Amino acid sequence: MIGKEALPIFEAGPNPVVGVDAAGIIRYANPQAEAAFGWPRDELLGRPVELLVPEALSAAHLAHRSAFVQAPSARPMGIGLDLVARRQDGAEFPVEISLVPLETSAGLLVLATVVDITARRALESQLFEARKMESIGRLSGGIAHDFNNILTGIIGYSDLALSAPAGSDVTSDLRTIKDAAQRAAGLTQQLLAFGRRQVLRPQFVDPNDVINSTEPMLRRLIGERIELIVSMLPESGTIQVDSTQLGQVILNLALNARDAMPGGGRLIIRSERAHFDDTDLSRHSEIPAGDYIVISVADTGTGMDAATKARIFEPFFTTKEVGKGTGLGLATTYGIVKQSGGYIWVY
Repeated sequence: MIGKEALPIFEAGPNPVVGVDAAGIIRYANPQAEAAFGWPRDELLGRPVELLVPEALSAAHLAHRSAFVQAPSARPMGIGLDLVARRQDGAEFPVEISLVPLETSAGLLVLATVVDITARRALESQLFEARKMESIGRLSGGIAHDFNNILTGIIGYSDLALSAPAGSDVTSDLRTIKDAAQRAAGLTQQLLAFGRRQVLRPQFVDPNDVINSTEPMLRRLIGERIELIVSMLPESGTIQVDSTQLGQVILNLALNARDAMPGGGRLIIRSERAHFDDTDLSRHSEIPAGDYIVISVADTGTGMDAATKARIFEPFFTTKEVGKGTGLGLATTYGIVKQSGGYIWVY
């Protein structure tokens, strides 16, 4: 056993420290370890460290411990994993653990500093709930504003059509009502896609066909002050995607580009073939090497700072004024692309 006099620096430390030999036997425990795990120090010493690990994780812990002994180094334990420890009464609690190997006269001693993160997890949960409620508030406010504008148009033009003299041509009013209803349907589809409750119907399509079918609508939506340039590689190939949703992706990106060019500019939509090799992967590490069809949407607008760029695909995030947008457009775009097995990035 290694007594408290051998490791005095840990006796008054703020965190529990447990020392384990190469065989996994507890050889040291400070007073904080007694308090955290509920075991008297004398009852901990000489027992396997798996005593402090939930039974369901014992096998995994044993394998990890064996690997650490083969190549000991000071480092955090279980990087990327949710670690859990067990008290004497069987209660479990979340922890972070740092490992430091120490050579002693009795051989290798692995010192594990244990931090109980129960309180931090509780605060994180509270913060998450607060952010979720804030997001729901922003979402409902944006949707209410958008639907109110749409319904105002529908009701107004319906009144005009109904009050028109008998025999009058109300085709224009009815067309406006239909356009407003389609915008409402589009907003609903956007919500469904964001909530992943819309069933995608992927099929092999030529992205050029989707761009061509979307172009007339885009020209109406972006206005006369923005020049639309479409450049497509002939016979670019086919991709397996829901063509309606791909059209929604292009539309969302184009509308964001339009909003970034209040004074006018150029919107360029391009399709092309691309091959990503190891050099390209250094910039886009999530993309496997291979051949791809790339659809790009570029504009000559105001651009964005690094902080905005880092959050553009975040649900409910928007740089527009309150009530001017739901913050779902680019989040929905990201979701559609990822669900379709694709990749998306911004520069």
